[in-house]
Amino acid sequence: MAEPDYPRAQEYLPNGMRVPGMYGVLKGEWFMANPLGHGRLLLYTPAEESPGDQWHPSDGSDDSGRPLSWSREVAEGDLDRLVRVSVLATWRGLGLGIHDYIGETVYSFVDGAPKEEQIRRGEIPEITIAGRGEYHGAFRWEDLSDVVLTEHDLLKVN
Repeated sequence: MAEPDYPRAQEYLPNGMRVPGMYGVLKGEWFMANPLGHGRLLLYTPAEESPGDQWHPSDGSDDSGRPLSWSREVAEGDLDRLVRVSVLATWRGLGLGIHDYIGETVYSFVDGAPKEEQIRRGEIPEITIAGRGEYHGAFRWEDLSDVVLTEHDLLKVN
């Protein structure tokens, strides 16, 4: 009997670029990061094995008892870098800001202004209206073009 496939966080897009988000670089290794406030961050990784000392397993586990992720609290000052990764792309001439990639689907914020009337009439089912002038989309990766990754360093350089 095959083991169930438990979802693990996506770290990379199909072209090898990092998924958009915040990352802490600790001793040369990149980990996803969430700010905790007061100069502290929670680093986490979907690795099946612990990345080292001071890492704690997630509460969730697969059928074999392996944690679905590992986390570690660190001070900003312990990091080599703190980076916000953003990825922009184009879909049928519309600009996108990718915010997630789950199960072969790209979720994005969409510059829907050029096709606002078509979106409002429901003629573009991939795009939904999230609020006044705010559009979200769910697209197939292979339908995107002009994919560009940008790294924004968040720690001040002395």
